[in-house]
Amino acid sequence: MRYCRTLETTLERLQPERLGHFVGIVSAIENLVEEGDGDATVVRHLGEALLALATVHRIHGPALKKLTQTLGQLHGYVAARDPR
Repeated sequence: MRYCRTLETTLERLQPERLGHFVGIVSAIENLVEEGDGDATVVRHLGEALLALATVHRIHGPALKKLTQTLGQLHGYVAARDPR
C-alpha cells in the first residue's frame, strides 16, 4: 500500500532512534488495510500513536507535516472503504 510505503520512506530518511517502534506501528496499519477489514477508528488511533512517538523523538517541521498528511490521506482511504 503506497501510503504505508510513504510513511516508511519518510521515517527511514530520518533514521530516528528506535526505528523499529515506528515500523511496528506502520506494519500494524498496513496489516489492517491489506486484510480489507481496516477499521477507520483503529487506523486513526494507530496514526495518533505514530505521531505521538514522532513527538517524543523530536521529529518536527516538514517531516512531521509529511507524516501527518500521509496519515490523513490513509485515514480518508480507509474511512471511504468502511461500510459502516
